[in-house]
Amino acid sequence: MDVKALTAQYASLLVPFAALNIVAIVFGLSGSATLTLGLAGISLFFSMCLVPALAIYTYVLKYKPQVNSMYWSFGAMLSTLIISYFIGYKLVEGMIDKIDTLLSVF
Repeated sequence: MDVKALTAQYASLLVPFAALNIVAIVFGLSGSATLTLGLAGISLFFSMCLVPALAIYTYVLKYKPQVNSMYWSFGAMLSTLIISYFIGYKLVEGMIDKIDTLLSVF
């Protein structure tokens, strides 16, 4: 399977989450922050953690049946979670430093 087909298959798995984001935008325009952030968080979690694991699982089952696909999909999910944690930690740390410098004036 070439890169173009893999990208198309992965993008097709993300289509329902794009629809969920549109629903979140509609709730945001109506003023419901709780539903907006909840739907956006659910969409982000599933599209960042579960969809790559599902894509790798189906790819390994279809094209390399002798390889244990469950370990590869779990590894993909775990590596995505670890990378997301470090990126989120750095973003929050930078935001806290900016807030701290703003409040040190007072």
